[in-house]
Amino acid sequence: MNDTKPCPCCRRVLPLDDFGPRSGVRGQREGAAGRRSHCRQCERARYAAQRTEALASPPETPESQTCQGCHETKTADQFRRVRTRRGRGLSTRCRECLCADGRRRYKAGRSVEVAEAPRVEAPRVEAPRVEAPRVAAPPVAASPTPDWVKQADGLFDDTL
Repeated sequence: MNDTKPCPCCRRVLPLDDFGPRSGVRGQREGAAGRRSHCRQCERARYAAQRTEALASPPETPESQTCQGCHETKTADQFRRVRTRRGRGLSTRCRECLCADGRRRYKAGRSVEVAEAPRVEAPRVEAPRVEAPRVAAPPVAASPTPDWVKQADGLFDDTL
């Protein structure tokens, strides 16, 4: 069986160990079919180029945006910056809406998103009180003080 495979990027014939394993069902195959198509060096170079390109051109921030909370169009400086790989780089709600929501949650003591079910109180039914006959408790006999307590009494100084 052939233990080598050509890389379509660099066009070199390399051993199978220079190719990463495939993921998924195809990764369970034996030999060259269970390996990635590009060698590890080409994969690293491609990933580095993509990463450099992504870092070089950050997403363009719009000058204005519509808030999803109050539905007003506001300037970009009235929104919080969100660092994501995709999107505009701004939160969907303005700072005022976010702060108002935070104050509301703080005052409520719980999350606003969790809707509380309305309480339905069942009518209280008073059970008739039945008084049990009182029985006097038996007298408690004084137990003798154990020896270890007597010995410990001299160890502590209560004059402080």
